[in-house]
Amino acid sequence: MAKVGVVIVTYNNADMLRSLLVELANQTLKPNEIIVIDNASDDNTKEIVNGMSGLARYARLESNMGSAGGYCEGVKVACENNDLIWLLDDDVSVKADALEMLLKWQDYIRLGAIRSCAGQLPGSLPIRTKGFAWRGTMISRELINDIGLPRQEYFLYAEDVEYSMRMNKHGYVIFWAPKSIVIERRSTDKIKFSVGGIKGIIYEDAFRIYYAHRNQVNVYLEYRDYYNLAMVFAYAMKAILLFGFCGRSKYKGQIRAVFRGIWDGLRGNLGRNNDFLP
Repeated sequence: MAKVGVVIVTYNNADMLRSLLVELANQTLKPNEIIVIDNASDDNTKEIVNGMSGLARYARLESNMGSAGGYCEGVKVACENNDLIWLLDDDVSVKADALEMLLKWQDYIRLGAIRSCAGQLPGSLPIRTKGFAWRGTMISRELINDIGLPRQEYFLYAEDVEYSMRMNKHGYVIFWAPKSIVIERRSTDKIKFSVGGIKGIIYEDAFRIYYAHRNQVNVYLEYRDYYNLAMVFAYAMKAILLFGFCGRSKYKGQIRAVFRGIWDGLRGNLGRNNDFLP
């Protein structure tokens, strides 16, 4: 039977992480290994993991490398002892049979990847999709050996978009798996605007705005996806207008983040930017 390694990237979210680890311990089909990559948290994450009776393998990064750096390291570590890697965020809840239901379709992994879903899918067979978020996605060691590790220089956001596009470029496909349920628990980190009939939902934190714009511009430009690149520019213009109408001085940092993100994405200026840190 294939060995499954679970990779969880976490940052200052010990309570939700504890709940997730308990749910993984109670899975109807147990993983071979659980690897927790801690992005230099300053809460009690280490104590939570080490207090779970050896359930998970704890690895702390020297500094916050973002989701991109965390998943790059976690995938690399998981490939040492496992055939399949199931990627999870620290803020999700997994149904008790989520892993069992996912592995029911493990033959599809030979074609690329399978994903847990947030609810019941129509029909009883996996459904093809073009891309994925890390949350609930399972990939194989063979695929990783073929196309490489996630790009840690993205730091935060869109590294999963890049990886799925890289998979598609190499001829791999991705499927939603029915009845394997993984649900996000964290409340939204976005704010809603409505000005003059123009509505939008935009990240509140300037650092999130910066990396989201920068990385999406970079990845769509690299893969010549000009339609989605145009959508990023349109979204950026809308964000600037909404922030401006709602208080240019109040949202000065957010407006600056949009411009810097677009500019650095076009130039390929990646990595962790000290001007935009969590």
